[in-house]
Amino acid sequence: MGAGIIRGIMRVACLENVPKTFGNISKKLLQMVTQLKATRYGVIFDQYFSPSIKDYERSRRYESSLLEFNITGPDQVRPSDFTKELKNIHLKQALVDFFILHWTSEEMIPFIGNNQVFINFRQCHSFTVINNKVMSEIDEDLSCPQHEEADTKIVYHVCNTDARANFVIRCSDTDMAAIMLGNMHHLKNDDSHVWILTGTGNNQRYVDISSIYKQLGPSLCRSLPGFHAITGCDYNPAFFKKGKQRPFSILKK
Repeated sequence: MGAGIIRGIMRVACLENVPKTFGNISKKLLQMVTQLKATRYGVIFDQYFSPSIKDYERSRRYESSLLEFNITGPDQVRPSDFTKELKNIHLKQALVDFFILHWTSEEMIPFIGNNQVFINFRQCHSFTVINNKVMSEIDEDLSCPQHEEADTKIVYHVCNTDARANFVIRCSDTDMAAIMLGNMHHLKNDDSHVWILTGTGNNQRYVDISSIYKQLGPSLCRSLPGFHAITGCDYNPAFFKKGKQRPFSILKK
C-alpha cells in the first residue's frame, strides 16, 4: 500500500493561482493531494489550543486569533489577500471545517476515486467512494485530539497504521524528520518504509527516513527530538543559529 501524508495548511498556502471561491480552493487542494501515486492519502492540520507552547511562535509570525470568520458555502469568495488572511487562526479553522464538509459532496468523487482520503483535524475523518457516493466516517484509531501540532499528528498517523505501507510525508521543515526518526520504533508494521518529500519544482527530493534510521540506530534516533528541541526548533529559539553539527557530534559520542 502506498500512503501520502501531507501537512495541510502549508499546502493551502503554497497554492499557485488560488481560485476565487472556497469551493474551488477545496477541489484544487484535493486534486494536488491525490497527484502523489498512492492509494491512501492523509491531510493533517494543526489544532489551536490556548494557552499554548506555540503562543510565542504565533506572535512572532504575527498570527492573529482575534477575527472571527465563517464560510457559508462553496460559492463564497475568499479574501483578496488569501495568504495574509491565513494568519488568522479562525480562518484556518473555518477552512478545515469547510473541507471536511465539502469533501463529502458528489463533485469530489472524481478526485477521490478508488482511494481513501483522510483529514486529521480535531478528529480523523476518512472519505471513500461507495456506489458512486462519498462515504465519510470518523476513524477513532487515527484520531489524536490531544495533539496540537500537525507534525506530531502526522507521526501518530504513520505509526498507528496497521498495514504494511510505503509512506511519503510531504513537508518542508526539519522538525518533521527529527520527530519521525525519534518514533520509528513505534511503527506497527516493521516492513513499512518512510520517506519525506521536500522542496519544490526541480529542487524536490525524497529523504529516506527508514535508511537514516538504520544507519544511526534506534538509540541515537530516539534522542533526536530532545536534541532538536535544545538546539533550536520553532518553540525554543534559545540556541537559534548556533549550529547543530558540533552538538550532534557530541551527542553521538
